[in-house]
Amino acid sequence: MQNFASRLRAARKMNGLTLEGLSERLGNRVTKQALNKYEQDTMKPDPDLLLPLCEALGVRPDYFIRVRQVDIGHYNFRKLEKLPKREQAMALEKTRDAMERYMELEDLLGVGQVFERPAKLDFLVRNADDAERAAELVREAFHLGNGPLYNIVEMLEEQGIRVIEIELDEGFNGMSAMTDEQVPVIVLNSFFDNKLDRKRFTALHELAHLLLSF
Repeated sequence: MQNFASRLRAARKMNGLTLEGLSERLGNRVTKQALNKYEQDTMKPDPDLLLPLCEALGVRPDYFIRVRQVDIGHYNFRKLEKLPKREQAMALEKTRDAMERYMELEDLLGVGQVFERPAKLDFLVRNADDAERAAELVREAFHLGNGPLYNIVEMLEEQGIRVIEIELDEGFNGMSAMTDEQVPVIVLNSFFDNKLDRKRFTALHELAHLLLSF
């Protein structure tokens, strides 16, 4: 398990746990000091600890040996200043995990739409007129016409933008990011499944962050 240390740290953050919290979830079978050594890769856990760790962290055993790895680079949170650091870490690690599974499936199926940012959008949006112009250029570049947009997620994925959902509390609306392979991703919070208008707005808000400079 070559990447066990980094995987363990990521899974712990994905669950919003401290080292002490993970130790307690394991029934204090392992001390927080030992867990820290596992994460620093200065000590290896006993093999019989793998399944208890998976159960405590809500992951499958193959999580620790997953070949596909994704790094989340430039990202943008809505209302970032209101999100505690632990919640930010949870959002990032859940996004990383979902994107790794998403892209692993794309690799297996031999599919995957390539994203191309429209060149005509290389200008600075300074005011409402610039925003209107940008919106028209996006519709033109994406061949959307002038009518209503019925399925935002489908439209985004047709353009090569991966859309994933993770579950966090209502303090998190969504985020946009680029992976280390320059794959754009928009993340939505499934907490708002009963507020589709809010999710649509968030998806388009994050699209603007991916495409425009303000």
